Parts: sequence; C-alpha cells; structure tokens
Amino acid sequence: MTDFENIYAIPAAAAERLLSAHDGDVALLYLYRLAHPGALDREAAAGVLCRTLRDIESAEEKLARLALPELSSPEPVAAASPERETDAAPGAETETAVRDEPPAAQEPPQFGAETIVRRVSESPELEALFRESDAVLGRHTTKEEMALLLDLHDGYGLPVAVLLMLLHYCEERFERDGHRKPPYRWVYAEGKHWAELEIHTIDMADAHIRHLSELQENSFQVQRLLGLQGRRLSSSERKYVESWLELGFPIDSIAIAYDRTVTNTGRLKWAYMDTILRSWHEKKLHTPAEIDSAEPRRGRGNDSRRGAPDKSVNTEALDTLISNI
Repeated sequence: MTDFENIYAIPAAAAERLLSAHDGDVALLYLYRLAHPGALDREAAAGVLCRTLRDIESAEEKLARLALPELSSPEPVAAASPERETDAAPGAETETAVRDEPPAAQEPPQFGAETIVRRVSESPELEALFRESDAVLGRHTTKEEMALLLDLHDGYGLPVAVLLMLLHYCEERFERDGHRKPPYRWVYAEGKHWAELEIHTIDMADAHIRHLSELQENSFQVQRLLGLQGRRLSSSERKYVESWLELGFPIDSIAIAYDRTVTNTGRLKWAYMDTILRSWHEKKLHTPAEIDSAEPRRGRGNDSRRGAPDKSVNTEALDTLISNI
C-alpha cells in the first residue's frame, strides 16, 4: 500500500464548484496552485501539466470566475500511518514522516555545471544540440534547460538528432499558438512522451510530426464543420475531436454524426455525438457508405412506401375541387 506523506485538504465548496465546471484543465490548475502556492508561473505550470500557455491562461481565467476559496500556503498534513517495526538500534536516526521536497523520481535529475561541461567536451553532438537550442530560444540556454535536454538524452535515450527535431517541433507548435518560444518544461514533457512512444530514429520522429500535423489540420476541418470558428477549442473539446480522428473516422462520417446529434437533440452535444461515433466504431462502421448501409438515416431508404409506384394525379378533378372551395 502506498504511503501518502503529504495531504492537502480541498474545501468542500471548492470541490463542488470544480466538479460543476466540467473542465479538467481548471481542476488540474487548481491542484497545481495548491501544491505550488504564491504567484503562478504559467510556463512552469504548462510544462508540469503538459498544456500550452493558452490552455493555462484560459484555465486561469475560468478559475478566477469560479471564485474559489483563496489559495494560501497550507501546511501539508502528515498522514497517519501505522508504526513500522525496524531493526534500527535504539537512539538511531529514522526517516522523517514528512519531507519538504517531492520524491526525486518526480523531478528530472540535476546536472551540475561541471558535469554538463564534461559531457559537452565528450560529445560534439551535444555541443551542437545546445548551440541549436540557443538559436531556437534566441538566447543562451540556461544550465537548468541544458539539464533537461541532457536527461532526455542520457535518461530517456533520445538521440541528439531526434532532440533537434523535438526542439523545432515545439518551436513551430508554440508559434502556431501565438507564443514566441516554448517553455523548456513543456519541451521536456513532450520529449518524455516521445520516449514513451519509442521514437528513437529520425524517420520515426518525422512520421510522428507528420501525423500530428495531419491531426491538427483535420481538427480544424471538424471545428469548421461544427460551426466553432473564431475561437480555440477547449481542452475537452479538442480531446473529443482528436479521439474521433484517431478512431479512423473521416470528416464526412463525423458530419453524419453531427447531423444526427442536432436532429435528435436540437444542438451540438459533445457526449451524445461521442456516443454515436463510438457505437459505430464498435460495429466497425467508419465510412459514410458503411454507416448508411447499416444505419440508414430517417427518410432515406427506410420508408416502406418509397418503393410503391407513384399514382397518377387527376388534374381535372383537382381543378374542380379548388374552384368549389
């Protein structure tokens, strides 16, 4: 069983308002601010929570509108835990129940300046990586930022060539979102995600970036289809759209689901539309032809009278009827 060493209490009123907001980014930011009291460092929050700066700014605005209890600097409460037997001799020092710092495994390892200088002297590739990092940032890369890149290389096994592609992908991604430079915590989080996907070659990195670009372009098309131009999708909306595309639905099939959602409910309901698409996915129905064949739309092919021969109209009788009215 896991020992929870630090527990932060969330006021019941705050929990109720967070639940009623139906926004995961807002809840995540609240928890982040609870764990990191004081002035909000948006770039650090974006890196830790794997969100863009705009996501953080949007969540911050919504959080302010919720008028939650003030975020102070609460002291962590030591969780009660059963006494453990120990072989230590009486009077020997024992580990304290509460640590001021988070476990080391949750933070990237720190590399001292001497270690970084030594690694650069040993590897011309790393020297080239840090020079390219300077160019991307438009300034000198700090020791802390170098340490994050070095950990992605040494700790997560990402080759320098892949890290160079990662840097430029993050730079382009943030430029599209209206920001000049990516925060390195976000680069680090994205790099760990690449490592989890086992992206260890240039070809794999290139294929992944092309997939993300295609996903983004298709997401824009779905956004236009849903009539949501002029604003960015929220985090929850974006996850819905990307999940439908990842399931293999073309834009035309998503349009059919949207049409049925509006027809049946009178407006766009994300959960309702998601249920339709996931039902089709379970039935292996993805293309418009497959969907219409298995579940034809009302008024299109399912009217039993559709196949009956048309009856001729007696125009003279119709004229007589109209004149007598």
